[in-house]
Amino acid sequence: MLDELGAVDVGIVGISRGGYVAITCAAYDGRFRDLALEIPVTDLNYLTEFKSMPVDETLFGTDQYVPYISDRANLVRIGKDDARVGTALAVAFAQKVGATLELTDALGHEIAEDGSTITWLLGHPFW
Repeated sequence: MLDELGAVDVGIVGISRGGYVAITCAAYDGRFRDLALEIPVTDLNYLTEFKSMPVDETLFGTDQYVPYISDRANLVRIGKDDARVGTALAVAFAQKVGATLELTDALGHEIAEDGSTITWLLGHPFW
């Protein structure tokens, strides 16, 4: 789609597992310049559905993508107590990539939608 549109610099927003997808897409395509990750999955093995069949971190771990996205504008927003994806894991990932980190008061695995993600995206030069 980016080729079809002739897009050069774009932002990407990923929510939960979509955060994992956004990280992966951005690592493989430098046109994704701004990454906004809402309640992102940063460790597939942390998810309960993968407990019986562990994921190979060397193939699917997000740490391998850190060098490719650390030079981008990154935002990570997550609730202070998200047991579904692990707040501490998202915070650690945010620190690794130098992201702007917003810890919200959202309960559980919920998004605290207050318009701040759109405001953050609009605050970057290519917009």
